[in-house]
Amino acid sequence: MPYPLSRPSFAPAFASAPRSNVYQRAAELVSRYPGLSRPQIDELAEIFPRLRAMDVALMMGDKKLAPRLDAFCAANRDLVSPSLADYAVVAAIVSLPFLVLLVLMLAS
Repeated sequence: MPYPLSRPSFAPAFASAPRSNVYQRAAELVSRYPGLSRPQIDELAEIFPRLRAMDVALMMGDKKLAPRLDAFCAANRDLVSPSLADYAVVAAIVSLPFLVLLVLMLAS
C-alpha cells in the first residue's frame, strides 16, 4: 500500500534543491582555472575545504569541470590537502579513548 506522500524516487527533490553559493562560486572559479589570478586561486583554495562531498562529486562528474578540478588539485595540492596540524588533531581524537582505557587499567 503506497503512502499518500511517497515519491517514486528522490531525484525530483534533489534536482529542485538549490545549490549553495559556495558551490556556485567554486564551480565558477574551477571553470576558469588555468586563467585565474593568484588571489582567485587562493580564494578557491579557501573555499575548497568548505565544499560538501556532493558538491565535489558534482564537479567531478561534470565533463567540463572534472579536468580543470583535477588540474587545480594537482597543481595546488599543498593548498587543498590537510595540514600536519589537522592530522595531529585527528590522531589525538582517535587516541583519546585508548589513553583513557590505559589510565583506567593502570589506576585499578
